Amino acid sequence: MSVSASPTSPDDIIRVIVDAVRRHLEAGEREELWFAAAVNGLVTFHASTAAGERPSSESTAALRDAVRWLLHDNRIAMSLYALTIDNFALRAARDGWLQACVGRSALQYLVDDFPDLPVNSVLEPEYLLDIDIELREAAPEVSPPPAEMIPPGTPRSHWWWWAPSATGDWSVSVV
Repeated sequence: MSVSASPTSPDDIIRVIVDAVRRHLEAGEREELWFAAAVNGLVTFHASTAAGERPSSESTAALRDAVRWLLHDNRIAMSLYALTIDNFALRAARDGWLQACVGRSALQYLVDDFPDLPVNSVLEPEYLLDIDIELREAAPEVSPPPAEMIPPGTPRSHWWWWAPSATGDWSVSVV
């Protein structure tokens, strides 16, 4: 699941993330779809800033508050999200590569962008390691995605986007 593609400015995307967090909190911690929408929204947010547009200070504060609430005592939802991404990574050679990459980048943005928030209190470090192992094992069986499928501004440290090395058509490797 991803945040809607229609908002394009960083401020608009932050509003979508904040709304997803609000809906998640209203629905209860076991409501994983809104949690996933909020976390995946971080990938969309980063892509929206690739052209240099920056969010307002009010939006930045709202994003930090939303992530703080998302992380607050939310180990179950985070575990479910990470396990879902790990499942996509396990299926990466068949049909889960794109979803695994989006989710892995979202988790990395949580860790990198919010070092002062308790990310590791709800995200077990082993989850990232397990996902990385699955992606490395599947990479030789997956054709590289077209460049336009990689979110703009994705850092090279998100190696999983560039790891596939099989020859052939991308569409064949993801159906």
